[in-house]
Amino acid sequence: MPTPFASVEARVNAAVFRHLPNAVASWVPAGSVAAPVDADVIFDEAADSGVEFETIVQAPTLLVQDTAWLGVGEGDAITIGIKAFKVRTAEPVGDGRFVSVTLVRA
Repeated sequence: MPTPFASVEARVNAAVFRHLPNAVASWVPAGSVAAPVDADVIFDEAADSGVEFETIVQAPTLLVQDTAWLGVGEGDAITIGIKAFKVRTAEPVGDGRFVSVTLVRA
């Protein structure tokens, strides 16, 4: 049984994520012929993804709930509107309830 704080935290996370998403993205695992899985995401088309060769690199990123796309990983296809992307990296954020996904144009 979850602790009282864990259940409150889960409810707050769910409530916050109902209001913050700014896009709907479709995910298809690499090599799959399954139907795309849609999810509400927080999308940032020009996020700083790090520094390479002393240059700040900008790459589109999104934040998705971990339960929306189980197993999202490198090479998976993501579509946001009419823009097609491939997953560059997918890393859990904090306690793992959200996943930060860095994208590259397909």
